[in-house]
Amino acid sequence: MLTLSSTISQEVSTAIYRIIQESLTNICKYAETTEINLTITSTKSNLQLRVEDNGIGFDLAQNTTGFGLKNMHDRTLALGGIFKINSRPGAGCQILVDIPLKSLKE
Repeated sequence: MLTLSSTISQEVSTAIYRIIQESLTNICKYAETTEINLTITSTKSNLQLRVEDNGIGFDLAQNTTGFGLKNMHDRTLALGGIFKINSRPGAGCQILVDIPLKSLKE
């Protein structure tokens, strides 16, 4: 259960939803995974989203130009956040989004 001290604006809620949606779409299309973990946590200052799979992974130097990854990155930056991808062939993929809570206020 995620509890925040303030409500999240519709714009922010939509962006977070779309990031999760695109992450899951990419996993279904490309990862050949058997397990997906989705975690949302909050601290006093930040909201963190983590989407992980145990799929085939990919080489970051060759596969980060797709519209889906760019859109997730752009949505995160628009919220003042940090977007990271960790992956390598044979080792699955991890998407990390860290958004400052100050940007979540309506």
